Amino acid sequence: MNRIKRIGVSIAAFFITINNSLAQSHNNLKLSYDKPAAVWEETLPLGNGRLGMMPDGGVSKENIVLNDITLWSGSEQDANNYEANKYLPEIRKMLAAGKNDDAQDLINKHFICKGPGSGGKQWGCFQVLGNLEISYRYNQPDKSPTNYYRSLQLDEALATTRFTVDGVTYTREYFTSFGTDAGIIKLTSSKPGALNFSFSLSRPERFKVKVKDKTIGIYGQLDNGTDGKGMQYMALASVKLQGGGLVSTTDKEISVDNATTAYIYVSMGTDFKNPGFENKTLQLLQAAMSKNYLSEKTIHTRNFQNCLTVSM
Repeated sequence: MNRIKRIGVSIAAFFITINNSLAQSHNNLKLSYDKPAAVWEETLPLGNGRLGMMPDGGVSKENIVLNDITLWSGSEQDANNYEANKYLPEIRKMLAAGKNDDAQDLINKHFICKGPGSGGKQWGCFQVLGNLEISYRYNQPDKSPTNYYRSLQLDEALATTRFTVDGVTYTREYFTSFGTDAGIIKLTSSKPGALNFSFSLSRPERFKVKVKDKTIGIYGQLDNGTDGKGMQYMALASVKLQGGGLVSTTDKEISVDNATTAYIYVSMGTDFKNPGFENKTLQLLQAAMSKNYLSEKTIHTRNFQNCLTVSM
């Protein structure tokens, strides 16, 4: 059996194994934890192929990393060093003479690309779109939570966080929808009116914040390493309440008080092959908010599982 055939058999065996796993019990396809993520690598990855969210499950402060697969810095460049070949004969002579260190020094000096590289930002690299930062308020803020639980259900692409503070159980559900192509977060409290929080959007650099009509947005343009006019991007987040509560805004955040159930919707987009991305991003947000949560969650799970079936 040649190498390509062995690889094909290995890939087939891998998908058969995954398919068999999907047929096993629901709990065998769950990652679970008893505390919030301490570092980024411990957050729960969610994605629908275009969008990504990674919640850390923090109790008082939660950070959810937001990604759009098309957001890259840098620009096209010709990084070839057209003079490098002139030094090849001398390098060969050094190697033949056993002067490996001298040959390596010559390679390091002349056999490198002429482009500025990642430090100069002209060479493209993936960029995090932003962070959704949520601050939660409790009647007894210093009281430690009990029964903390955080999980990722692999066959549903659904993350959950749950814990109890001062006799109230708080539950969060997160998914990047395979239906409306938006990030959706459901927040609930077991006691009516006990849900209080505020949220904002940010990113490490080159962004502006705008709050309008109870929707917060970040907007900006990345550096391309040449004239500074790289890819444009935006992210929008808004909230919808069920069962009472009050929404208020400042110029940098949105606050929710005395709620029982809240839904946060996040829409993201860039101008990569999409000159009308601003309107498209807003339309995706509005479409997601117009849907019934349970129906959207059902569609998301069905579509995700259909993708798994097709890929296998």
